Amino acid sequence: MPFDRQFDKRSWCIIRYNKAGCPVFSNAGEPERLAENYFSECEGTPLLDENGQIVRDKQFKPVFDGSRPPTMSGLALALGFPDRKSLLGYRAKPQVQRIISRAMSRVQANMERLLLESGWQGTKFLLQSDFPGYDGHDGGDDGEIQMLIKGLSDD
Repeated sequence: MPFDRQFDKRSWCIIRYNKAGCPVFSNAGEPERLAENYFSECEGTPLLDENGQIVRDKQFKPVFDGSRPPTMSGLALALGFPDRKSLLGYRAKPQVQRIISRAMSRVQANMERLLLESGWQGTKFLLQSDFPGYDGHDGGDDGEIQMLIKGLSDD
């Protein structure tokens, strides 16, 4: 097998690479299929009891075996990129912009859900580092903020 090709077992396709190490897709359907396969793998499979029924937790939510939250690095690797920064740079290409932006939005939506459910500090860090607009700055004035709280006096 040539050096610039890699066999991807998840999607049964050959990923070709350019000289910069980024994947070369023959059509827009390839990255979409690879992204869908990645998200399906992240969901895991429902855990079944001895009667073949889905096991549920205390809140009656199904328990999944092998589930994990999707990440930007995981998405980048699933699409054939060497790292997440390469994926972020590649999304400007018009032929795959919609597909990659949609996949990134799915990762972002999952992180937002995790932020609301649990461990907010790690999720906040990931959102700030991977998605513009989550850094706490809107590009405006970074000056002093004053708040007036009723019922408190300066005495």
